[in-house]
Amino acid sequence: MPTEATAAGYQSIRQHIIDTWDYLELRDNNGDPVTRVQISSDSRLEWTTTATDQTLIVEASVSGSDSDIPQPTTLSSSALFDTDSNGSELHTDSFADATIANDNDTVIIEHSLEVPRQ
Repeated sequence: MPTEATAAGYQSIRQHIIDTWDYLELRDNNGDPVTRVQISSDSRLEWTTTATDQTLIVEASVSGSDSDIPQPTTLSSSALFDTDSNGSELHTDSFADATIANDNDTVIIEHSLEVPRQ
């Protein structure tokens, strides 16, 4: 009979996500990709939680002066991937539309992923 993973098992799953789902794609209000960025190597992004947290959060801070953010653009969602191009999205999250219209505009995005059982 199948049983649920232990709390340590869920922590291991969350750590695997943090270690391998290393690309965040930002999407516009049409659902089209704007940019895909490697979380572990780009200073604009970071995991703000750890494997002990039930909700995992990637925070991204992007601005109009970033070379990979066209102007104007309205960001509406994000997706996690384990590869820098192509691949299947592993998780998506949406947020209130945020428009970047000039170099001075900055948007902070939180991509949240829930992996339960504490």
